[in-house]
Amino acid sequence: MILVDTPRWPAHGTVYGHLVSDASLWELHDFALTLGLDPRGFDHDHYDLAVDRWEPALAQGATLLDERDLVVRLRTGGLRVLPADHAPRRRRARARVSTVAEELLAGWGAGPHLVTAAVDALVEAHTEPARRYHDLRHVDEMLRHLETLAQADGLKMAPVAERLAAIFHDVVYKGRAGEDERASARWAVETLGAVGAPADLVREVEGLVLLTVDHRPAPGDAAGARVSDADMAILASVPGRYHVSVRDLRLEYAHVSPQDWRSGRGHVLDTFLAQDRIFHTEHGHGVWEERARGNLANERAHPGWP
Repeated sequence: MILVDTPRWPAHGTVYGHLVSDASLWELHDFALTLGLDPRGFDHDHYDLAVDRWEPALAQGATLLDERDLVVRLRTGGLRVLPADHAPRRRRARARVSTVAEELLAGWGAGPHLVTAAVDALVEAHTEPARRYHDLRHVDEMLRHLETLAQADGLKMAPVAERLAAIFHDVVYKGRAGEDERASARWAVETLGAVGAPADLVREVEGLVLLTVDHRPAPGDAAGARVSDADMAILASVPGRYHVSVRDLRLEYAHVSPQDWRSGRGHVLDTFLAQDRIFHTEHGHGVWEERARGNLANERAHPGWP
């Protein structure tokens, strides 16, 4: 059932309420499309509903509830997204990634000005205006997933090379598959060389970044398996977070026509679903595989959004 509460949250010169479904996010998206709502208004488990769209929503069959009752219905339906399931806020992600990058790049005795310049360049690249998914929040999430995978493999923390690969793997992102990863690998090599990182570490980071072209680590490559799985862990997110990631990817490809987007995205989904294993680590395969396949299959069955 589609539900709304009374608009009372001020923003952008008007007031907003919430539009939700207590049954399915796909039902919610379909209803939002009939109202002409922008997908950018979707926030994990609801759409922000401006007051001028409130009465049209009611006229099309939405049911009015008190805000507290609406939240209860979301939770009962299993669609309420908890704060821990959201992507980190951009400001928080920026601070965390900057701290990790500075600690790693300062490990070989480079001058503080050189390290600061390298970190600033990383941050600037990841905050380009066109980025909506491949930004510092993605890097922050990947670093967190790496820690989970490292601990599952019996390590105290993710190795330095893997954390560096996470930081550099999308530093160049122009929507050019393969070319972006190779350019990112070159950026990593140049930056790590400038701060005095050991040559064998630089080569390892370069290889791990290049691995994100196809996410197919060689058998026995534990580091590659962890980096690949951490990068792909978004596929196993709770549905609301997964939907936001798809929406943000679509915004990065705003220059692509709806027909070409559906065709290209459909090919990506089919490729994932045809693989024997999406995740290569034991933890990833055991904990994330089924949920990821469910998200991918559900998206494949609903090609009209976003």
